[in-house]
Amino acid sequence: GQLSSQFTASGSLENLTASAINLNGSGKLNLGGNNVNFKGELAAGNWQGTAETDRTSISSLVNLGLPLLDVASAFNPEKQEQYSNLKSKIQNLKSLDGQISNQIQAAGSLDKSSVADVSVNSSGKLNIADGTVDFKGKLDAGQWQAVGLCLKDLTAELTANTKQREVWII
Repeated sequence: GQLSSQFTASGSLENLTASAINLNGSGKLNLGGNNVNFKGELAAGNWQGTAETDRTSISSLVNLGLPLLDVASAFNPEKQEQYSNLKSKIQNLKSLDGQISNQIQAAGSLDKSSVADVSVNSSGKLNIADGTVDFKGKLDAGQWQAVGLCLKDLTAELTANTKQREVWII
């Protein structure tokens, strides 16, 4: 895909540390004709960012994310098995062959790099097969929670009684 972005960075050459650098920016990544819009900032070692998709192919997003796991694995060789396991699970998402419209907000600190120190909120709509799922999710203090509302049958096995059913994913 194509990436266009604009970022501004500032800081002092006398104190060239992550907590002394301020950075903000925004951009757009085109994936197969669909855009992922993003913006973010880093100030005093704390970061936050937002990304939005609109009917973006799940497969395109999976293809974008998998190399990021390879980079994370290279920097954390002691956790390589965990990254490999996560990568295989994420690859399975390609089989959904659907589209996602989503807004995701994340924040954390450069000084704290564990999952427990990152907060994420997400909401959106997943279109797969002949169905739609509205969803919300969050990650806070290392715990995640997600809820989805099935708006149409997603498979032929679902009956009319399952429409408008709340589905918890844990």
